[in-house]
Amino acid sequence: MKSHTLVKIIFAILSFFLLISNTYSEDSSFEISVGLLPPQVIKLNKTKPEGLFIEVLTEALENSHIPYKIKISPWKRAVEENASTNQLYYLIRTPARETKYSWITSLYEDPSALYNLKDSPTIRNFDDFKKLKNIGTFAGGAGESLLKYLGFEKQIYYCKDDEQCIKLLIDGTLDGWFSQNLKSKYLMKKLKIEKMFNKEFILFNGQGYLAASLNMSKKDQDIIRNSMEKFKKNSKYRHILKMYGAKPPETHK
Repeated sequence: MKSHTLVKIIFAILSFFLLISNTYSEDSSFEISVGLLPPQVIKLNKTKPEGLFIEVLTEALENSHIPYKIKISPWKRAVEENASTNQLYYLIRTPARETKYSWITSLYEDPSALYNLKDSPTIRNFDDFKKLKNIGTFAGGAGESLLKYLGFEKQIYYCKDDEQCIKLLIDGTLDGWFSQNLKSKYLMKKLKIEKMFNKEFILFNGQGYLAASLNMSKKDQDIIRNSMEKFKKNSKYRHILKMYGAKPPETHK
């Protein structure tokens, strides 16, 4: 009887370790590769990172008991490395980026729009947009990707960050500033300049995505995807989105 009980215990222990080994990647944790990019990533520390993307992702992983680590890099380097087997990123999904990453799930709406000052004509349609000569956008960001894809490479002024674009727009160097809605609204509020701008012209109804390196296994992609879809049903997900003025993703035709 004792030997039979011992065999059952050993079998249970082996089954447990087999389950663990089949659940997570060999590296045992996922790497979130990020740089400071408000409001997606505002503050990074070991105890409580702040920002829309980083809070949604870490809460989802922790709720599903999935181990992770945060790798801090300058934003452009963070999304260009794409080397680690289980690396995760925040990206706007654009046509030019489609084949460069594995797309896990959409997180929230984040359209890309053109912003200009009230002392300039409001951009109401694509024909108005085409008349602009100097369009500032964050170098290496989704704005650059979209403008090049649409054939506006000659009109691009490459800004080191969006705050530089705003300064150059105000001093008259730029005709317009092309950026994502969540980031633009965050910066306008931070700098207290909301009233200086015309109504934005939305050029691309994009969404903020959780993306992964191309060499992440399908099994690991499914683990992360299932974790995120589960968290989207949690009230904490909508609470985080509300704090940052974001909306859940919609289906675009």
